[in-house]
Amino acid sequence: VHYWIKELGKPGVSEENDRARARATEALLEIGPNATPALVKSCFAKESPLDKCLDWLDSNAPAFLAGRLPERPDRSSIRQYSMEALIAFGPDAKQAIPKFKEAYLAQKKDITEQFETLSWAEAILAAAGKEDPALCSFFIGSLSSADGEVVFGALFALGKIGPPARDAVPKLIGLLDVDNERIQWRAAESLRQIGRASSNVVPALRKLMLDEKA
Repeated sequence: VHYWIKELGKPGVSEENDRARARATEALLEIGPNATPALVKSCFAKESPLDKCLDWLDSNAPAFLAGRLPERPDRSSIRQYSMEALIAFGPDAKQAIPKFKEAYLAQKKDITEQFETLSWAEAILAAAGKEDPALCSFFIGSLSSADGEVVFGALFALGKIGPPARDAVPKLIGLLDVDNERIQWRAAESLRQIGRASSNVVPALRKLMLDEKA
């Protein structure tokens, strides 16, 4: 597993490295849930002081050292592909949910600072499965966050859950009145995805249609 994770970090853009990353991804998906602990660790890995020192050397080394420093895996690529693999595992990656939730609620003090809050919401949704009632409650609670990105991620997730997220409708209707066009639009889209269970939202939507400032 660790070999294939290292292969995910092939640095530079080339057909050879693209093929290596693709092979590594396929191998990890074939290994399946047994690869989850190592992928979670890679997804949340932070740069060590040694990594930062080597990064500085890569950028500032004298000309005579150029090309002589050992090639090191690209940590950003490792985190990105590890995240994608975990999402592809779906509910088989359930053990990662606590870490995903921690990152999602970090309110821009992100654990890795590489992924948007929406990405963590997508990862939670994939790992928990849309049918998990606790998941719906978690995202409904997140609608009360002071962080707009957390709210946007919750709106995305509730829309993906669809009709089973009907308990979110009252809060979604309230978000149609916020002074944030992005959240207004996403709330309306989530209500559309929930469908007929949110039919009582029609008056609020008509009001928005007639509001030239909305």
